[in-house]
Amino acid sequence: MYSVVTFSRVRGLRGLVELAEELGINRLKIAALYDHSGKSKEYSREALYHPSNVELSEKLLGEAKDYAEEKGIVLFYPSLHPIEYQCRMPSQRPYITVEGYVTPCCLQGLDPRNYTFGNVLEEKFMKIWTNRRYREFRKALFSPNPPGICVACPRLKGMA
Repeated sequence: MYSVVTFSRVRGLRGLVELAEELGINRLKIAALYDHSGKSKEYSREALYHPSNVELSEKLLGEAKDYAEEKGIVLFYPSLHPIEYQCRMPSQRPYITVEGYVTPCCLQGLDPRNYTFGNVLEEKFMKIWTNRRYREFRKALFSPNPPGICVACPRLKGMA
């Protein structure tokens, strides 16, 4: 079972664990609320990883994990502390849309006709994978100056 949790709802995790138990689910993954658009200049106040929320969020997540273990449920949740340059999506998990476009990832909500490295319905994937634009994008991702569309993404900071 997978659930996105906001700071105002993190106290309700015990109930989510109980629901998982009722449904016979033995693995529960918690995700934090993220702004993948890159438009936000600061973390949402509802984000578990907002600086003013981290301490209490970690405490409540830890308590929920302990409670889940008592119920025989494995609970996973992300780190709430940023670690720079952790995104591996463009280099390990290429994203190909239903229309065949190869884009940086599935998180950005980009129009693939506007931001694409190529289309597998028009050329071989390996040609796209090794083209100059895609190689430069992957190289920039691990540099101090990542691509602009990635800057605000929590996955870049190892948090998603």
